[in-house]
Amino acid sequence: MSPYIKNDVLLDTYLTGSKLRTNVYNMGQGKRILAQGSHVTKADLLASNGIVHVIDRVIYPVPSLSIPLILTFDKDLNNLGYLVYQANLISKFSEQSFTFFAPSNEAIAKIPAQEYNNLLMNFTELTCTVYSGALSDGQKLKSLQGETLQIETNSAGM
Repeated sequence: MSPYIKNDVLLDTYLTGSKLRTNVYNMGQGKRILAQGSHVTKADLLASNGIVHVIDRVIYPVPSLSIPLILTFDKDLNNLGYLVYQANLISKFSEQSFTFFAPSNEAIAKIPAQEYNNLLMNFTELTCTVYSGALSDGQKLKSLQGETLQIETNSAGM
């Protein structure tokens, strides 16, 4: 039942080795539940052999790669994959459930050379993470380092 769905939980699916992430966000008008980033639009439909939760989109393809593998194999993110590797964060991002705002290779290329070299020497800068499905303008979140992040959206909600 929806009251028992927890935030940042990875649930087993019928697809071997695949996990489905649930997130719960307390909004002003109640809570919002997400399953792999899909909004639960109707919850707790009782069936004779279980419970059905209706979501707003098809989850396809079913995610099967971990964050470190995505950062390694995606041609637009592999520079960040290298930084995560250099920071010795591979196991942390493999073992836990995270949302990751990942700068593209193009964004990383805009970092001045000296600042990039400093980043390679100061890996704590790489540990700020969060999930986007229920973010709202002005929302405040905590980073892994305990810092407050304020979300700002544009007119398109992004």
